[in-house]
Amino acid sequence: MERTDEEIAIACSESSLQEFDHLYLRYSRPIYAFISRRTSDRAIAEDLTSTVFLKALENIRSFTPRKGSFRTWLYRIARNVLIDHYRSHALRRTEDIETAWDLPAESTAEEPVESMLRDRALVKALRALKPSAREVVLLRIYEDLPYSEIAQITGKSEGATKVLFSRTIKELRNVLPPLSFLLLFFPHFHS
Repeated sequence: MERTDEEIAIACSESSLQEFDHLYLRYSRPIYAFISRRTSDRAIAEDLTSTVFLKALENIRSFTPRKGSFRTWLYRIARNVLIDHYRSHALRRTEDIETAWDLPAESTAEEPVESMLRDRALVKALRALKPSAREVVLLRIYEDLPYSEIAQITGKSEGATKVLFSRTIKELRNVLPPLSFLLLFFPHFHS
């Protein structure tokens, strides 16, 4: 029987750090995709992904399964790394930290999302959303995370996360052409 992420993380925290490779192999692509969707530079996404796993490894002893899954913990680290990255750039360029959740122009980690981003109406509608709403939609649809994990990552309650997602989807349905709305859920159908 395959061990859970939590069991591997506990083994890592008990000085079996070589087992961290299993977690890295399992999550490096999803974390890279998560970061890449929020940056417009592949090199930056690669650097930030490395930072996420370095921080995870350095702090593996602070992981506690009763507080949530390893995946949630790792996405929370990735979110914080992104915020730190944009904060440091905001200090230099006086950008608003809320832009940390803007969608990249057209350079993303995975082809289906790239196809979705080619739909200008969808990109425009997603950019018009409040950053917290956009974040919940991206975590739910593109990261395929359950509401409970999204709540832990964002610091909102699960109920608030569900309501925000529902309201945002209703808003998008009202402003998007039907095909663009479908592409939100099925980006691989767009060529």
